[in-house]
Amino acid sequence: MSPAGFCHPWNAKGVYRPAADRSEAVALNLTTGRARRLFAGARRFDALAWSPDGRWLLLSWRDADQWLFRHSAEHAGIKAISNVSRQFDPGGKGPAAFPVVSGWCCPSPPHR
Repeated sequence: MSPAGFCHPWNAKGVYRPAADRSEAVALNLTTGRARRLFAGARRFDALAWSPDGRWLLLSWRDADQWLFRHSAEHAGIKAISNVSRQFDPGGKGPAAFPVVSGWCCPSPPHR
């Protein structure tokens, strides 16, 4: 779910369709019930995470070795970061591990 304070409370999730070997990321506006497809691609997506300010959604895609960033604006495009495994392990020897989304950006603010 998007962080508190995001002006449009969206819940995003990845859906895998085994028969087609494809996944799609779908956002549901919790206020209106309106759903929209954010992205679709081959194989499986790994995880989705909102930025702390709720403006960006990160979709990790191990099968493509990419992290995809989707702005929350209605008609926003996707910013793809390719070869993300090696970018988290520059100069490493052998295959690089795919980075985990958890903790990708910023620590959570303290609770009041």
